[in-house]
Amino acid sequence: YALFDVPAEMIYGESRSVYAIAESQSPHPEYQKTLTSTPMFMRILLGSEIEGELSARRLTGPAPFMVIARYDFDTLDDRLASTDIRWEVSTDKSNWSTLTEFEGRDIIPFKMEEAGDYYLRAHAKNQYTGEESTTQILHVAAYDRPRLRINGSRFAYKDQPISMSMFDYDEPLTSEDGIAEWSTDGGETWIEGEPTQSFIAGDEKRQEYIGRFRLHTTSDIVDDEGWAVTRHYVSHVEPRPAYVQIQSPPLIELDVPFELKAMPRNMNGGVDLPMGVEWILPDGTTQSGEAITYTPSASDLDETGKLPIKARTWVEGYKSQTTGTKERKLRTWEYKLPEAEIDLRSSIMVAPSRMSAKVNYRRTFMPGIEHTFEWLPNPAFEYNNPNSVGTQLLVKEPGVHEVKVRMSDSRGNSQVISQFVDVLEPEPFEGTFMKYSSNPYDRAPVGLIVRAKAEGGHPRDYIEQYEWYVNGELQENDAPRSPMARFELTEPGVHEIKVVGRSKYGQELEMTEVHRVVANQEPTCEATKYETDRMYRLVLKCEDNDGYMSNYHWWLNGEYIGRGSSSIYAYKSQYESLSLKYEAFDDAGASVTGEASW
Repeated sequence: YALFDVPAEMIYGESRSVYAIAESQSPHPEYQKTLTSTPMFMRILLGSEIEGELSARRLTGPAPFMVIARYDFDTLDDRLASTDIRWEVSTDKSNWSTLTEFEGRDIIPFKMEEAGDYYLRAHAKNQYTGEESTTQILHVAAYDRPRLRINGSRFAYKDQPISMSMFDYDEPLTSEDGIAEWSTDGGETWIEGEPTQSFIAGDEKRQEYIGRFRLHTTSDIVDDEGWAVTRHYVSHVEPRPAYVQIQSPPLIELDVPFELKAMPRNMNGGVDLPMGVEWILPDGTTQSGEAITYTPSASDLDETGKLPIKARTWVEGYKSQTTGTKERKLRTWEYKLPEAEIDLRSSIMVAPSRMSAKVNYRRTFMPGIEHTFEWLPNPAFEYNNPNSVGTQLLVKEPGVHEVKVRMSDSRGNSQVISQFVDVLEPEPFEGTFMKYSSNPYDRAPVGLIVRAKAEGGHPRDYIEQYEWYVNGELQENDAPRSPMARFELTEPGVHEIKVVGRSKYGQELEMTEVHRVVANQEPTCEATKYETDRMYRLVLKCEDNDGYMSNYHWWLNGEYIGRGSSSIYAYKSQYESLSLKYEAFDDAGASVTGEASW
C-alpha cells in the first residue's frame, strides 16, 4: 500500500489511463522486480470560462453580402465544456439583437441585405460551471457601388475646356452621394474632385480620363473594392468651318413679321462647345441669336423680287477657324382680299327655282388667312347653308333678283359680291280629257273611264290631288292622287263631267266636259219555221241597231230548257206536237219574245 500526490497539471487537458508502478528494493543487487497495477481511467474537466474567438474568410462584400462567421475554440477542452453558443448582431455596438435562428451553432451564414457596418459577437457558456464568456467583436460590412458612367465630350480642340460628369447609370452623382477622384496618368495618382469636373484638353491624339467614385455609405473597413471605376477617352481634332441651315416659311409676306431660325452644326461632331449665330439682314444690319423675328418691306427685295438673308455661325472660342456663312433668297408675296364672283347654276329658271350658288375666287398661297362667307338675306330666297362658300338657294318668286354674299378674311377685310338672276313665272296648266266608254254607242247604262291630262306649269310641278264632279255633285274618290276615275251613267241624257286639280306648287286646274248618253233601242226578231220528215226547226233572225244580241232563252212545250243559240230543233219521234217560246236579249238587256207551234 502506497499513498502519494500527483500534480494536476501533469494530466490537465489529457484523457488517459493511469497506472501505479512499483520497483522492488532488495539488499541483493542482483534481484530486481517491477510491479504494474491495473489501469485507472481519469479525466480533469475545465472549470473556467470558455475561451475562443470569431473569424471569417471575407469581412466585406457588395450588398447583398453573406459572411460565414465561425467561433474557433482555443482548446478541445473549451469545445467539450461548451454547451451553448449565442450570437448577437449590432449596427452601432451599443444595441444588440440576438440571432435566435443560429443558437447553438459555431458556424453561421449571416446575410447583409443593405449596405452598412455590422458587428457580430458570440457568447459561450460552460456547461459544468455555468460561467459565460463573450468573444471579441467581429466587424463586417456590405457596400454599394454605383454603376459608374462618365458623360462628356468625345472630341476636343487643343486647350479647350472640357467638362465630364459622373453618373450612376442615368442618374447624376453629386458630392452629397460620395467621394469623386480623377486620374489623367492611367491611375498612378488620384486627385479628389467633384463628380462634375473640368479639364483642359491637350494635343494628344487620344487622352484617357479615369474616374472613380466611393459612396458615403461605404464602410471604412472596405478597401479599394469599394470604389467604382470607369474610363473616358477624348480625341484631339483640328477646327473646321461650321455649317448653318436657315429655316423659314416657304413664302414670306411683306410687312408681316415672320420667324427666322438658324440650325448651326459643328463639323467636328462630338466637340461639346456652344455655337454663335449672327444674321446679316437685307438692310445691312446684324442681329445675334439662333431665332429672330423680322418684318420685311418692299425696299428689302433684290432685283429679282426676292428677300436675301444671310446667317453666319462659328464655334465659341474658335471663331476665326470655324466661321461658316449661308445665304438664302426667299420668295415673297403680298396679300390682298382676292377678287371673287358668284357662280349660279340651275337647270330650271322658273319660279320656284332651286339652284346652287358658289363663290369662286383664286386660291393662292395665303398661310394663316381664313375666309368666311355670309349670304345676305332676301325675302325671295331661302338658303340651306348661309355661312358657307357654297349654298343651295330656293328662289320662290319670279322676277329679277340680286344674290349677295359678304366675303370676309381673318384680318378684318370684307367685300360684298352680287349677281343678278332672272327667274320666270311658270306657265298655267292646261288640260284635256281622255274618255273610254263601256260601249261605242254611249248607250245607257254606260261605264265611263275618264283620264285628266295636264300640261304646262312649272317643269317640276305636277297635279297631286284631283276632285271629280258629275252633274255638279262631288264623287267619292279612293285614289285622289290618281288622274283617272270611273263613273256609271245609267240614265240617258247630257252629263257634265268636271275635275278640279291642285298642283304641288299651288296652281289649280279646272276642266269641264259634257258626255251624251243615248237611250237603248229594242231589238227586233223574225222567226222562220222549218219541218222535215224527221224534225222540227225554228231559226231566229234578230237585229239590234245600237248594239248586238247577247243571248237567247228557250221554252219547249212550256218547259224552260235554258240558254242557247239563235236556232233550235226537235225530233218528231219524241214529240207528236210542239210549242216553242223564245226571248232574245241585246247587249243593253232589252229583249223581244215570240212563239211558234206545230
